[in-house]
Amino acid sequence: ILFTAYSFQAQIGMGTWRLHVATGKAIDVANSVQYIFTAYENGILRYDFDKKEKKIYTQVQGLSDIEISSILFDSLQNALYVGYKNGNIDKITPTQTINISALAQASIPGSKKINKFYRDEQYLYVATDFSVLQIDPIKDEIKETFYPTGGQYPIVDVTVVSDTIYALTQGKLLFGLKNNPTLPASSAWNLDNRLESLSTFSYSEIEKVGNELYVLYKSSNYGEDTVYHLIPQGRTVLTNYPYSLEINKLTQHQGKLDVLCDGAILSYNQNQVLDESVLTFYLGIWFKALGMTYVDSYKWVADGNSGLLRIIEDQSYEYISYPGPPNND
Repeated sequence: ILFTAYSFQAQIGMGTWRLHVATGKAIDVANSVQYIFTAYENGILRYDFDKKEKKIYTQVQGLSDIEISSILFDSLQNALYVGYKNGNIDKITPTQTINISALAQASIPGSKKINKFYRDEQYLYVATDFSVLQIDPIKDEIKETFYPTGGQYPIVDVTVVSDTIYALTQGKLLFGLKNNPTLPASSAWNLDNRLESLSTFSYSEIEKVGNELYVLYKSSNYGEDTVYHLIPQGRTVLTNYPYSLEINKLTQHQGKLDVLCDGAILSYNQNQVLDESVLTFYLGIWFKALGMTYVDSYKWVADGNSGLLRIIEDQSYEYISYPGPPNND
């Protein structure tokens, strides 16, 4: 894949068209030391949690595209990465938006969707619907493209533990060594037998907490999802919860694994014990947690039903709204 990147600064003039963002359906959330960034289907809300100021990013003001699929804040670069369903990537800094469009412009059949970002000390790794991209965040260029499945199956998530890259597909977990010069080839990737290989394509997330790995298994039946903890001997079930769980995503805060569900957020400590919970029963609202970040002593939730949600001491809440239509229906 050839590298393509450029920067721009969008301005809206008198009488020009504005793109309305449906801020009632959040899909992801990230934070810097000053801002909460909430991703919606076609825009980003930047919220200054000290000054309570809000700014919206759209394709006509700060973004290069629409149909956002994933975001990640890079604290090393002080930049927000935005991934799109068509393979486009934006890097938003305090002064400009840098567009990394090599994947979006590549002549590749099938989907190029950006599924997840992962940042280690040196590179940004991007799980896409056909490969894993290794991006140099200093040069803003794609350094390597890895094909764990030979481009046959989507890579739904990616993470790095020490010198090993883990690439999760919907049916299996693959791993390869970072310093292997043949890593772009599928032959350099090995099957992780701790996770059962499936023909039903049900895995959707992998999360690293410390050096521990957790994988989300999505059942075709509502409320029957499971989180596996990978151990040297195989795997154990983490979510032995007394009620059914429809799990949407895995995140982490303060060394705890966060299991984001419909109507619940369950946080497990390093001993795999349930340590914190946010429940719809106590909040008095039904929420669909699709993303979460922790900053300023609060849990900030991307709610698929109502937008950005600030959880206060796990018992109360505040919606952070923005003028405009709640959805695009």
